[in-house]
Parts: sequence; structure tokens; C-alpha cells
Amino acid sequence: MIAFSPVTFIGPLARLVHGDRRAPKLFLRACVSPDRRVDYFDLKKVFRTHGLGTTFHIYYCHTGSCGRLDTLHATRMRDFPNVNIYRFDEGGHNLVKLLRDDNKLDGILRRAISGETGE
Repeated sequence: MIAFSPVTFIGPLARLVHGDRRAPKLFLRACVSPDRRVDYFDLKKVFRTHGLGTTFHIYYCHTGSCGRLDTLHATRMRDFPNVNIYRFDEGGHNLVKLLRDDNKLDGILRRAISGETGE
């Protein structure tokens, strides 16, 4: 599984505590939906509850307007043995676009599919 600049929690209290004010309408809609599953509002809880049957690769950039939050969301998952985290100095929240434009995305996807790790 691959994630680029992922959001790893969406609960209103966690968002408030960490100052994550991005996309408020989107998260509000998810939190008030009649089909919501509160137990899925935090990926750490999901990983602890359901275990890890696969390897996860999280790519994020620590700079730019979302750098603090992207770093927070990505690095909070580092305690899980099947989670690999890759930090970049450029690209901001649109890291995946930079990787595509720099012709690195294809290699990342191929390595993930084949089971290899790394940038």
C-alpha cells in the first residue's frame, strides 16, 4: 500500500488539538455522515485493531505550507513494523506531482508492486 501526504486521522478533537484546519467541509461531512465509522477516524487505532497484513509506504514532504501537518500525519505511523516512511525536502503537499514530474513515481510504484522498498 502506498500513500502520499496521507491524512492519518480525521476526528474533530484530534484535528482541533493538532491545528489541522484543512478541508473543513470535507471532514465535517465525514464526521456527521449517518454511515460514519468512528473507529476508522484514526489509522493508528485501525492498525492496532486489525493488525497489518501488508506493507505500507508513506511518502511526505516536510516543507511547504502543509509541511508541519504532513510530517505529523506521516511520522505518527512510524511505530508500526510494516510501515516505511520516506521524507522529502521538496514537493510540499503535492509531493506525488513532483515525483511524477521528476520521473520518480513510476519507479516507486514498480518497487511497491514487486515488494521492494525504498525511494
